[in-house]
Amino acid sequence: MNDDEVLNLDTITDFGALGVGLDDLESEDVTLVSYVLDASGSMGPHAADVVAAFGAEIAAMAGARTADQVLVSVTVFQDVARLCFGYRKLADVPRLDAGLYAPDGCTALFDAAYGALAHLDGYRAMLRDSGVRSRGVVLVMTDVEDNASRRRADEVKALAARLSGDEGLVLAYVGFGGDGAAQAAQAAALGFPTVLTTALSAGEIRRVLGQVSRSVLRTGARAPASFF
Repeated sequence: MNDDEVLNLDTITDFGALGVGLDDLESEDVTLVSYVLDASGSMGPHAADVVAAFGAEIAAMAGARTADQVLVSVTVFQDVARLCFGYRKLADVPRLDAGLYAPDGCTALFDAAYGALAHLDGYRAMLRDSGVRSRGVVLVMTDVEDNASRRRADEVKALAARLSGDEGLVLAYVGFGGDGAAQAAQAAALGFPTVLTTALSAGEIRRVLGQVSRSVLRTGARAPASFF
């Protein structure tokens, strides 16, 4: 990824850059799900597992009765953070092929989390101004601590705290492998109160993403304590 691909949403003011336009929405009550995926080098051995599990999750949600109420966005991070695509209908979500998800390099987690929060905030504001109700889920998935961001953890936490004043927002952090206590501490430093730490394996990646899809479909963005 090049420097010009760093997630920068400060100047975005139109629906097209953030997600589905108003005329294309099929519901006046939507759930926005933002996936923030670790694509650093340490995830390389598990790239196929992430791609398969993500595809299965999107397929599961797309087949649900409430599929038209769910919009999905994906941000990946390695040396820098990159918005792969803004909020899309489930039927329009692309497969995570090597062009979108190819683990390599370092871990710009803070940049990605901040960008995803800003993206969600901007799109929700535009929806709100147009009379569309929304809930939001920001899901961070990582296996290591940040080592490449320009943003600081306290900047992410301040933005998370401001957005948490809105109803219907889940800020969830999944820490795969390593030191569970360190992962939980990093989540707390970012202001993400919903935390799950687990082993890094194909089975656990499938299980976690399956749980996310069930939670989204069951009640949209419900209380953080009951999301995982």
